[in-house]
Amino acid sequence: HLPSRAHDLRLIAYVRPHGDGLLARFGESSKIGNFQGDLPAYLDWPQTALRLGYHARFMRWRAAFGDRFSLCLYDRADFPDGSIVQDFAAQMLGRDSRVVAVTANPSLGLRGLTLARAFHAAMGAPTTQTNGARWAVGRHLGRLLARDTRPDTPLLPDAALANIITARFEDDATALDRDFMTGTPMTDALTQLQDTALPAPQSLNPADYHSPDALRMVTLFGQMVAHGLRGDVATNALEQIFAD
Repeated sequence: HLPSRAHDLRLIAYVRPHGDGLLARFGESSKIGNFQGDLPAYLDWPQTALRLGYHARFMRWRAAFGDRFSLCLYDRADFPDGSIVQDFAAQMLGRDSRVVAVTANPSLGLRGLTLARAFHAAMGAPTTQTNGARWAVGRHLGRLLARDTRPDTPLLPDAALANIITARFEDDATALDRDFMTGTPMTDALTQLQDTALPAPQSLNPADYHSPDALRMVTLFGQMVAHGLRGDVATNALEQIFAD
């Protein structure tokens, strides 16, 4: 909407390698209650295919913004303090810049992720009317679950899924490396995905990670919140209460 140079606007985008991008999006969708299926089903979800098809989208952005558009690899190891927000501030304002009060959006391990999925399953299927409040509640629940400092198993792809990701996005990764990147980080990441994939899929069954009493309580909590989302006033109030 703002391609004119009169606006003096720079655009900086960050891109995750395809495997990491799939896992991060799946975790976020599960956390906010937007998707209840497994990873292969999520890969076939139309929204996922659209969002992970990077090259065509970024070429359109470059066509609109020219040299005012920069594409950066999403790699926490290269960010100041491991924060993408700090990295953005450094690029825009100088390397010594720092941003305070950054809201974290941590990824959950399998214990936290399956508890969030159990909560949303108890709430029932999402609806257009209640999505905003449900997503706000889910993000807040994710932040609370992330406070658990006990070791947790990260979400990882299995070998069969890694093969599908590589076959589906290899051309896209090659094109990104050719037109935007220094070196070949996107194709290298696909190779690493193959090398580190698990032999079999991880379980997403909440009962494999939580006691019956814990699941009973989270189910009751989910049903209670779902009851609160039945009216427009309650839905709007919950969305405001649990907003980031």
